[in-house]
Order: sequence, then C-alpha cells, then structure tokens
Amino acid sequence: MRQLAGDLGAIAQRWFQVMRDCGDDVRELLHDGHPTSCVGDAAFAYVNAFRAHLNVEVFLGAELADPDGLFEGAGKFMRHGAQESHQSGIP
Repeated sequence: MRQLAGDLGAIAQRWFQVMRDCGDDVRELLHDGHPTSCVGDAAFAYVNAFRAHLNVEVFLGAELADPDGLFEGAGKFMRHGAQESHQSGIP
C-alpha cells in the first residue's frame, strides 16, 4: 500500500485510518492477499488498490442503507465503492 504513488496511496492510507478509527479492537491482516480490517475473527472491510483506482470493499455491505447509491455490486453480501485518483471523497 505504501508503494502507491500520489493520490491513490494517500487515499488508501486514509481509508485504512478510517477503518482503524472504528474501534480499539480493529486489527489488520492479509486475507487472500488483500489488507483487511477485522474485529476479532470477523472481517468487515478491505482496501484493494490498483494502478489507476482503488476499491473499498465492505463485507455484508448489502445490509447497509445506501440512499445516495455510493456502493456498487449486486451480490448477496459484499458491496464496494470505487475511487479513481482524480476523485475526492475521502471521509
């Protein structure tokens, strides 16, 4: 994650800080090669960074209210929000 240059690296780091700030019991691990935030043994989100964009994936995101339509996906459980380097929107 730290190897990402410019905006995307900063955005990815900021999203991980948002996840860390969810509670003192949040920890991070690599799950299927993705840096994942967990509470206990339960994963709740991860950031997947690519060259031109990043995804913030939310486990059980399908259960979250999303009145502004920020999440993408139609599966039973997960939702993600994609962000390109030129977009703002860091919480």
